[in-house]
Amino acid sequence: MRKGIVFIIGAAVLLSFVIAIVAIAAEQTRQTRVIFLDVGQGDAILITRGTQQVLIDGGADRRVLLEKLGRYMPFWDRTVDVLIATHPDADHIAAQVGVFDAYYVGAVIATDAFKKSRVATAWHSALEKSRARVIMANESVRIHMKKDDEKAGVMRVLFPRVATDVPAIKDVNDTSIVTLLTVGKTTFLMMGDLSQKQERNINPGPVSVLKVGHHGSKTSSSEEFIARVHPHDAIVSVGVHNRYGHPAQDVLARLKKYGAHIIRTDKQGDIVYMCFFEKNDVCERL
Repeated sequence: MRKGIVFIIGAAVLLSFVIAIVAIAAEQTRQTRVIFLDVGQGDAILITRGTQQVLIDGGADRRVLLEKLGRYMPFWDRTVDVLIATHPDADHIAAQVGVFDAYYVGAVIATDAFKKSRVATAWHSALEKSRARVIMANESVRIHMKKDDEKAGVMRVLFPRVATDVPAIKDVNDTSIVTLLTVGKTTFLMMGDLSQKQERNINPGPVSVLKVGHHGSKTSSSEEFIARVHPHDAIVSVGVHNRYGHPAQDVLARLKKYGAHIIRTDKQGDIVYMCFFEKNDVCERL
């Protein structure tokens, strides 16, 4: 009798746990999240809606990236729908090799940018083994977070405009894929490591959230550019006490001059925006 009661109580607790997990998953399915992951000195941005994920870059440490994906993706979901490699620097793509190993990757958006390095060679090898669909970045590329529902999120490539332009660019940072994500009334501009020279080609108008180019390096984020995009929030993805001195004080001063609220991964950790479609179609930072 006593064993039966214990079994019933245990079953009830387990059922409650399962119901709670299902309820959380159902709630997440209705919302789009944009997460600037704290991966140290590097970039990693995860956009999710239910079981659909887009991952931009990933940082240099696969262990850190996989732990972050496990935190924000449902444990039963082993698919990354779209993987974007902005450019072949290690602090952007090295950890993506671990994603190819641990997840099924549906499609990869990349460029023909070339860098002779062990990391780039490993990344290309992992891509070939994955058999993911490869899409060369150009301004016609669009990603819909939910079919036939633009409010859920539409990402478009702003740079490079034409895929064939990339091999002629000498500075690998200036081959960075730049994307603009629009979720309801909120816009997220992701700049990769694009320098001031190429920023002149980026003109989406004022944006809600700017992922600051090149971790806040002085080579990016000119005053003309900041004035043009006039961000409400400026996200700096940067490692604690990094050896490059990022972010540059000049860049921080320019952002503050134009009223941007500066948020840094080295100080805040992961930076999460949740998009509430029942609340005026806006995204709020949690």
